[in-house]
Amino acid sequence: MPSLLEQLPNEIVLDILQYLKSLDLFESFNDLNWRFNQLLSVLMLSVNISEALSKHLFDDYCINVIPKCLTQTVSLKISDRFGRLTQFHKLFQLDMFMNIRSLILQNPTHDNLKLIMKKLSKLIHIEQLQIASYGPNKLDLNSCSKTMTEVIFQKKTTLKRVTLSFYSSIILDQTTIQTCNIEYLNMYGCYIDEFVTLLKHLPKIKRVDIHVYNSQNSDDTTDYKIYQNIGQYVPNLTLYIADRIFTDVINIDSIIQSFSTPFWILEREWYIVVDYIQKFESNEFLLYTVPRSKGSSLTIQLYKMQTATTAPSSLEKMYTKTDRLTVKLNNVHVPLIVQQFSDVKTLTLYSNLTSVDNTTTTIVDDLSKLVLLVNLEALHLYDKYYPSNLLKVILVTASNIINLSAPYNVLLEITDSETFSNLTSLTVTMNDEDDHFNVKVLKRSSFILDNLRFFYIELKKVNDLYLVLSLVLRKMKKLYKFVVSVANGTFSEYFQLWLNDYLSLNDLLSITGVEYNHAFNNLALSY
Repeated sequence: MPSLLEQLPNEIVLDILQYLKSLDLFESFNDLNWRFNQLLSVLMLSVNISEALSKHLFDDYCINVIPKCLTQTVSLKISDRFGRLTQFHKLFQLDMFMNIRSLILQNPTHDNLKLIMKKLSKLIHIEQLQIASYGPNKLDLNSCSKTMTEVIFQKKTTLKRVTLSFYSSIILDQTTIQTCNIEYLNMYGCYIDEFVTLLKHLPKIKRVDIHVYNSQNSDDTTDYKIYQNIGQYVPNLTLYIADRIFTDVINIDSIIQSFSTPFWILEREWYIVVDYIQKFESNEFLLYTVPRSKGSSLTIQLYKMQTATTAPSSLEKMYTKTDRLTVKLNNVHVPLIVQQFSDVKTLTLYSNLTSVDNTTTTIVDDLSKLVLLVNLEALHLYDKYYPSNLLKVILVTASNIINLSAPYNVLLEITDSETFSNLTSLTVTMNDEDDHFNVKVLKRSSFILDNLRFFYIELKKVNDLYLVLSLVLRKMKKLYKFVVSVANGTFSEYFQLWLNDYLSLNDLLSITGVEYNHAFNNLALSY
């Protein structure tokens, strides 16, 4: 007897199937019957084989799914942190996906990036490209910028949307850039003079969201009149820009005056904010446009900050679309500059404190004036010293946090606390002066982090992993993925043999996927 699903018309069945992941589709419906085989053959599919996928599922995709849907794949997302792009290239060539429209690359190696760029021009339907590279094995932008720009910014490209996200500035070689039809550009980051030159070659650009650097020479002064040239080349542009400058002396009023011209205020309605931070070693200011774009990030200092803007007081919701906020803490408490970041989902806290103090209540109260703590989903702490019990207080208040990053000495504060069952992802870091990892936090982790699915840990030495691994596998029963990075040394052949023996002796080898990155200083175990 046919199921209720089979009694539905094809149009409705296709709508339902579009909501399923490619792997689930083929495992559930492939060869079920002739009708469903025909329906599967016309579906447009998105294939995500990024780092979040387990090793076993990645292998399953490559063997059982992708070969059946090469011409149906319209979107492909892949991470190269653990050599997956290298494995992918052994089985497939990018131009085999002839109907692909969107390509997302995460942490590609330079060699694999070159292979992708060579094939990109053969993808005649591609409209969207995203490339991101962060972390210890990030791309060397000095050597690979040209590899990207000469392909992306060329006359025959079909690309409409481009996102380039890096730790530093991409080099825009003017000799390789041609006039092209890109309409949406998101780039972190580039130098302002090169960016203005690039705009001359983007006549159809509609929106730019970009982080720019003042100059390749940090001693150069900024001529803000260069921003005026932006509107001359692209009259219909929507602009979102951020510019971070380090300087010895600054006049915040003169910067505001530079952007108070009729061109910026009346003609374009581009409003800017300047946040000025005074430091002992240097001064810093961040210049950015408001309102902020959807999904944007921003960095502010909680105290000791001046701010000014060209935006009228009637302009509302300047920061409501910012979903990632970085706040720098210090122990100088002056009147707080209140800016409402109502949509923030990810909060990162850096600390300039030189010792633990007792200012937790004040800081949490002030943070709650900036963001709705109950809306937070991710919290990241990266420094050694924070106010006493700050993490514990925030986790109790921000009860919906599921993703947490913190140094292990800060995590020790919550080992005697109530269980934080909402947490599903944890990253544990070490401080610079620490030689060995303190396993106390792991011995208590199963009681604190009952539902932990993703665990990331940074170690100084490989030898620490022998004890850490046994504790993790014994205590975290719901773990889906365990990733370890080592600052000093690599995972040698001896370690790899030991790990295989350890997993085999504990009956884990058949259910555990093991992956190493190209430099053999990152290890991923997935289940």
